[in-house]
Amino acid sequence: CCAAEMASHRNPPLPPQIPQPKTAGANSKPDKTWGQGHQAALPSMRTARSGLIINISSVLGFSPAPFMGIYASSKHALEGLSESLDHEIRGFNVRVVLLEPTFTNTKLDVNAAHTEAPLGVYEGQTKATLTAVQAQIKSAPSPQVVAEKILAVINGPYKMRQPVGGQATLLSRLRRFMPANAVDGSLRKSFGLGKVRTSQDPIGHDSRSVR
Repeated sequence: CCAAEMASHRNPPLPPQIPQPKTAGANSKPDKTWGQGHQAALPSMRTARSGLIINISSVLGFSPAPFMGIYASSKHALEGLSESLDHEIRGFNVRVVLLEPTFTNTKLDVNAAHTEAPLGVYEGQTKATLTAVQAQIKSAPSPQVVAEKILAVINGPYKMRQPVGGQATLLSRLRRFMPANAVDGSLRKSFGLGKVRTSQDPIGHDSRSVR
C-alpha cells in the first residue's frame, strides 16, 4: 500500500507541513546560521573565560507536533547541538542555555510560509491542526515573556533547559513524568486530531488501523 501511495499523483507521499517560520523551511541553512553565530561570539568569551550562550529552542525541541516536522526537527537539532557545545566550551567557563517557549502571540500564522503541496488524504487533519494552532497563537502570551526570561537567565543561576512560561513548564513535566499514552492522547486533542475522522487510503483500508 505504501508503494501505491508513493506512486499516486492524487495523494502526497508525506504529510504536508502547516505554516511555520520560514527559517525552518527547505531553503534555510540552520547549520551555517548557528555555526556563524557561535564562531563570532566564542573567541572573546574564551579569552575572558566567561560567557553564556542562550539558544532559543521550543517545546517542539522535546515534544512532537503534527504537520510541523520540519520545524520540530530543526529544534531537536538545536537542542543536540547546544548540549554538545556546552560540553566543549565548559572548560573555558562558558555555558549554553536552551530556552523552550511554547506558542507566542506573534504574526507567525500570517507571515509563515504555506505548503504548496496538495493536502490529499491529510486535508481534514491538516485543517483541524491549523485551526488549533491559530487559536493557541492568538491566546498565547506576548514575546515580552520570552524577553523577560532571557534577562532572568542572564542574572539568575545556571540551568541548561529552561521552559518559558507556565504552559511550557507544564508540558516539560508532563513529557517527563506522565505515561506515554496519556501524553500522546493529550497532544492529539490539543492539536484537534481527536475530533477528525481520517479518510480511507487509496486501496480502501481505513488508515486508522495502521500502526
